[in-house]
Amino acid sequence: MNACLACRRIKIRCRVSSNSSVCERCSRKSLECIFQKHRRARKPGTRTGNTTISTVPVSLQAEVTLPLDGACPNDTPGPNTSRSIGELASPGRDATERPPAISTDGLQPSGVLNHTAMSGRFSLRQILSTHDVEPLGSQKDASSFSSNDPIELRLVHYTIAHSLFGSFFTELNPYICQLDPYLHTFNYVRDRSSFLFTSILAVSSKFFNPSLHRGLYDHAQKLFTHAFQTGAKSAEVAQATLILTYWKEPQDTRAWTSLGYAIRLCMDMGWHRLTYSPELASPASNNRPREIRNIERTWYVLFVYDRSMSLQTGRPYMIERSAFIESVDLWCRDRLASDNDLLLASFVTLRLETADIFTMLRSEQKFAERQVIKVASSMLESLNKRIDRWKDRWSRAIQANTDDNGHRTCHHFLLAFYSAHAQLQLYTLPLQVIITSGDVEHSPGFEIMWSAFRNAQEMMHLIGQYSSCLYLAQDSIHVMTAYAAAFLVKLLFSVSPNLVEQIEDHVIESIRNTYSVFFKEQAPTGSSCTLQAKFLGKIYSDLAKRQLEANAVGGCTAAAQGPVDARDRTDGVATEDTSDVAILDFIGQEMPDFYLQSNDALDEWFRVAGFSMEGGYFITD
Repeated sequence: MNACLACRRIKIRCRVSSNSSVCERCSRKSLECIFQKHRRARKPGTRTGNTTISTVPVSLQAEVTLPLDGACPNDTPGPNTSRSIGELASPGRDATERPPAISTDGLQPSGVLNHTAMSGRFSLRQILSTHDVEPLGSQKDASSFSSNDPIELRLVHYTIAHSLFGSFFTELNPYICQLDPYLHTFNYVRDRSSFLFTSILAVSSKFFNPSLHRGLYDHAQKLFTHAFQTGAKSAEVAQATLILTYWKEPQDTRAWTSLGYAIRLCMDMGWHRLTYSPELASPASNNRPREIRNIERTWYVLFVYDRSMSLQTGRPYMIERSAFIESVDLWCRDRLASDNDLLLASFVTLRLETADIFTMLRSEQKFAERQVIKVASSMLESLNKRIDRWKDRWSRAIQANTDDNGHRTCHHFLLAFYSAHAQLQLYTLPLQVIITSGDVEHSPGFEIMWSAFRNAQEMMHLIGQYSSCLYLAQDSIHVMTAYAAAFLVKLLFSVSPNLVEQIEDHVIESIRNTYSVFFKEQAPTGSSCTLQAKFLGKIYSDLAKRQLEANAVGGCTAAAQGPVDARDRTDGVATEDTSDVAILDFIGQEMPDFYLQSNDALDEWFRVAGFSMEGGYFITD
């Protein structure tokens, strides 16, 4: 009988009991036991695999496991029926005989120390190891053993799990563009990773079967902890971690750290060295091209998420732009591209378009006020046109990809919403300098202020236009909405009385309408929509009250025709704790050092209003 690959690699006897398909050594060391016939009568150097496979980083060749030849695309790879890309690339050589993945650093530590330790298993034991070790690809996802399966644990019935899984892909996945419905079938994900499988069911149950959510969510958190403790590294671990951050629990403050963990995990697998090869993704009879594309898609998602969190929190990003990131335009037009890849590509290009301008405008704030205004006006005018062209281009592309039933409506919403949000953030960069210099009523300061105001208003308008998309939207949409509302209020208390008269009614009406949209969702207590409605209700009720008081002090006889006081409304605004939080008392303070992008002041501002900008979550009572 032939020895398995693991025993053959170190040339030891392979013993298999009569009632087992796994040898004693592999069973003892928890290795992947693969039996393969010897390849005799072949000339040295003959290649029988796909020649384009060499374009994949070697570190990824060990990470992606593929079904044997002849398997159907949607077949579930079992423990004894898979092999790595490295084995397919060079059938005459084992994966560990290939050149090390990190060998270009010469005499640097990464080029001298144990290559296994430098390629994803960085530990003192690996660095000082004197024995051959199994390749990274043979390390099975630590959360994939059957005892963690939520169905076997009776956390959810098989039929319900199948329904929740399908609902995730039809309703939630279009928002995050993360998984490939052709690759990530029910059986494939269930066999591949209990962590990813449970995370999908937990998030889906939050919306479609709330009674099951707590049990599934707790189990997903248990698997997250287990994956972290054991150092499990795979695309599925990264994807499951991200899925748990898109729709967090109200008290969860780990979005920033979880994102950083996922990025570091993927860098440890060599994803930051990805290169795109169109011919690699040609149709094949197995899952290989889609699994490679799955890795690429996840890295693009991480890039967008990383840049978005950096802009949202003011903290540095981790993923640098690269040739692979910039090749997203070709990537999304590949023959294996899914419907969601188009939206993902649009977000990547938006972050690429705006990356440099944010850096330049922030550096310009160090110079004289007049210079900042002059430089910013010129740069913003040019970039604004580029963003408008970006929006038109991708809107047409998404429209052409939308079916007759209007599916993917959320894609149109997300594209327009992210566009307005990006423009709002850009225009607020120089706006504080303009306001403090007193040039807000003169050109070009007025144009910059008005553009920022207009984009914030546009974001609020889009909330009403696409109200059907709000309940399922990820938390980042609620963060952006809160930012737009808070910016409008801060602007109202930062400009001259002359400008206040022009924008006050518009600001109050916009916040009131947006509040009404979220309130009418009638979402469960503690949901993002409910917390958003409470947040906007607090702001609106204080604004309305102050406007009435100002009109009364000024002897305005038209005060009765203005917005009604929060206590007299019949549209359902919650006011039980409005008096306990003096939002506008804080926002209206004299704060000459307050910057719209300043971390400390903006964090405190949001906290008083009921939202943590640092953690990206609503503050619950």
